[in-house]
Amino acid sequence: MFMIWVIYAIVVLTIIILLVKWENFKRLWLAGIIAVVLAVLFDAPLVAGGLYEFHNQGIGFMGLPVFYLISTFGGGIFIVHFYPWGNIAKGLLFYILASVIFMAFEALMDLLGVFEHISWSYVNSFFINIAGFIITTYVYILIKSLIGDKESLKF
Repeated sequence: MFMIWVIYAIVVLTIIILLVKWENFKRLWLAGIIAVVLAVLFDAPLVAGGLYEFHNQGIGFMGLPVFYLISTFGGGIFIVHFYPWGNIAKGLLFYILASVIFMAFEALMDLLGVFEHISWSYVNSFFINIAGFIITTYVYILIKSLIGDKESLKF
């Protein structure tokens, strides 16, 4: 069952490799790191609090499968790359659609028995996903602005 997490990470990263050009990946890797940090900050306390659980982790970190975190790296790149810059209404619709897509992956992992809601719901996941997407996007912008990398902010 541990292999499910490995396959999950491979599928997510393959999607990113197919959809994001190398030159974009090189400037967006920071968004992936931000997403991983946020996943640990959001998910680890919720797992520790018994709200949901990851099963058959293989290699784990703070109650989270490492291959889940690797897939989260790809998710952060996906979110920042495909966000419709310059249009807040489209951006909100994008975050909603992305949250539904991420919840579909969550439901699949639940169905496969490697993830379980204990005192949690998909409604909670929907909103925490959107919060994570917004924070990932705007922390990426903030860091790139602070280090003076205006070139990475051209979308």
